[in-house]
Amino acid sequence: MKRILRALTVGTLWIVTALMDGDWWVCYVTTSRNITVRDEQPLCKDKPTSEESAAIRHWKSISRVTGLAFLCVILLIWAVFTIMCKGCKPYNKALYKELLFDETDNLLKKKLKHLVQEEAKEPAEDKWNRILDDIGLPDSTPAACPDQ
Repeated sequence: MKRILRALTVGTLWIVTALMDGDWWVCYVTTSRNITVRDEQPLCKDKPTSEESAAIRHWKSISRVTGLAFLCVILLIWAVFTIMCKGCKPYNKALYKELLFDETDNLLKKKLKHLVQEEAKEPAEDKWNRILDDIGLPDSTPAACPDQ
């Protein structure tokens, strides 16, 4: 969607540039009046009459206003599109990072717990044997422990 919008914007900006200049619109309007010889177009004449000059100024003004309107519409569309896209991306990205952090934390806790359990087996067995010696009971295997 973003690429399509960019491509449309480039084409539309070319049209806006042509409209802001005004000459293209004047030529278009005068050509559509079935003028066949280039020298007959008011814009192409060396010395247009005052009526032709007024018409040229009129069509150039209309062209410039239309170009400015197109430019405003393009800017408005880009602003809305930018706001909409920026509103979604950071939340998803933040959510992803939060979930990644949580899962990393959970895996580290599991690995650390497993490591601690492995290291605690020998001291726990020694302590268990000392408790049994203090009570005066015979040595038993760790399988006799209530935890296991």
